Amino acid sequence: MTYDDALHPAVEESETVKLESTGQNIGERLVETLKCTEGKGQIFWDTALKGFGVRVMASGVKSFILNYRVHKRERRYTIGRYPDWSCEAARNEAARLCRQIDTGLDPMAARRKPLRRKNESATLLAPGGSSSNYLSVPQNSEYGSKSAMGVLEGYVTKPELAQQLRKSTRTLDRLERQRVGPPRTKIGRSILYRIESVREWLQAQERRRRLKKP
Repeated sequence: MTYDDALHPAVEESETVKLESTGQNIGERLVETLKCTEGKGQIFWDTALKGFGVRVMASGVKSFILNYRVHKRERRYTIGRYPDWSCEAARNEAARLCRQIDTGLDPMAARRKPLRRKNESATLLAPGGSSSNYLSVPQNSEYGSKSAMGVLEGYVTKPELAQQLRKSTRTLDRLERQRVGPPRTKIGRSILYRIESVREWLQAQERRRRLKKP
């Protein structure tokens, strides 16, 4: 059994498509054109990042997934739907998850933990709805966890912020293009948001709405 076979045993050969023949990796233009054939759902696997793929359903719904093996068990983790997740954001998230998996952590197990517990969930609003406590650093954040303390402490990625705001990453990109979104920092291809700056931006939105009221 090859390494690729070990990653994808749960998918029949007729339902999986590798992209080596086209010489392409998963990207925006490619994902937009992907379609399943004969009414069957298909998974298109990336050639650069092992286990990263796009699942295309007969209905046309497309989702980014990550196949991995941890503790001798195969898992399939759904990152999110396209276009709510861009290809770049999904690939970065898959790479982050792979780093967790390399340390023995199981992303599926972490996702199944009760998210309502105070010390384990990312809270959008504090009890009572106080705007002064908008946003917290996710416990499993690449930049906010105790294991990642350093210069990036107090920052979150775009997917993490989108999840807390209950918006898509494309909405954040649109607000940035309109120059009305939360402040952000771009380092290469990585986009980071400082929690305190986002809180100040949210409070400014709240004040602006109050001023508009008659």
